Amino acid sequence: MAEIIIETAPEKYRKFLRIADAHEGLTGYDGKINDNSEALNAAENFCSQDRPRCSEFLEFLEGSGYALPQIRAKIDAADNALEKDIKAQIEKLSSSEYKAPEEALPRLIEWLIDAKTPDMLKGRIIDAFIERLSNAKDLLDNYDFIREIIVALGNAKNKKATQVLLKFAGYTGYMHSKPFSKVSAEALGKIGDASVAPILIGLLLNDFDVVEGLKYFKGQAKPALIGLLAKEKKSEKKVLIIEALGEVGDDSLSLILIECLKNNDPKIRIAAIDALGDLKIIAAKSRLLELLKSKNSEIRHAARESLGKISGEDIEEELYAPPRKISLKLSEALRLLEKAKSDKERSAIWRKTRTLFCQRAGDEYVATFIFREIPKGAATAQLFLENSRQGKGAIKGGKLTVSLCKEAIKC
Repeated sequence: MAEIIIETAPEKYRKFLRIADAHEGLTGYDGKINDNSEALNAAENFCSQDRPRCSEFLEFLEGSGYALPQIRAKIDAADNALEKDIKAQIEKLSSSEYKAPEEALPRLIEWLIDAKTPDMLKGRIIDAFIERLSNAKDLLDNYDFIREIIVALGNAKNKKATQVLLKFAGYTGYMHSKPFSKVSAEALGKIGDASVAPILIGLLLNDFDVVEGLKYFKGQAKPALIGLLAKEKKSEKKVLIIEALGEVGDDSLSLILIECLKNNDPKIRIAAIDALGDLKIIAAKSRLLELLKSKNSEIRHAARESLGKISGEDIEEELYAPPRKISLKLSEALRLLEKAKSDKERSAIWRKTRTLFCQRAGDEYVATFIFREIPKGAATAQLFLENSRQGKGAIKGGKLTVSLCKEAIKC
């Protein structure tokens, strides 16, 4: 037997060799493996913790002349038993027997993620999963069952699964792929085959939910999406591209997204607002604040949400709480309107003070102020909002409520 100098042995083995050297063998601790009991101890510890590389380690020890037939026999017996169990569960996976596939799946997934399962057996499980998906019955398979297989294949990161996952992402036109497009795209992203990035972008433009997969290919996806945005004419596809950029982009997109805020289509503007918030682009904050004055309530809401994301906190109070001077002026205007004795007088006061009621966040802003500042403000605020949005409807309440609600549409 040749001595194994621990410090010159492959680094991945040294931990186990040191433990074995400290083991009470014939030679004691001397920085070497130089008797069979030490080699046996090292083999037992290594194979119990790193089963996939056990055979490799045994070959390393045997190459130095250490005989380890008992370890070989033990490993072979365990492998044979495991192989038999896995084979039985794979057969159940493809069985038409009621509930058999669902019962087999958890055990197969457990073996697939277990570091002690030999790579050869993991490969068989992956092949069985691929075959099961390839032969999936369109209407009979359980959604959760299929989804779990897709997730398991993604976590296994084996490129053999790429084609079948593309099928379930929607690439081959498989009629039942829509519910699985998101999870399949994410599994493809985890596998990391860069050739699927352009395919996922194509699926995105056909309204498949594959953005989770594109996140794994940001380096390819971002420039490709920017190019498509510049060329695309259809608004609905522009929206999809902008939404994807919000997931795979960064603050280098600030100018492109801010430019999209000028688009006449409110859906494109809202998508750009959302993307600016998702990417936390600080440079967009002033433009988003301006959009709080928009007549479109959906744009105002989107701007408010994105400002909250950029600030990293709830900014409702910041948006709605008026500065002290404006607050005092609003209070005085409300007091004058309440004391006014005629509609003509109230209209005159309104004309002088309407900029106070219509500034910053528009009708939602003043409705919040009314809610806080006058008796029964909640009902008045609600009427104010309804009339500012619809410009019609019966108005009930005191003279102040009626006056405010009639003028609200002018905001």
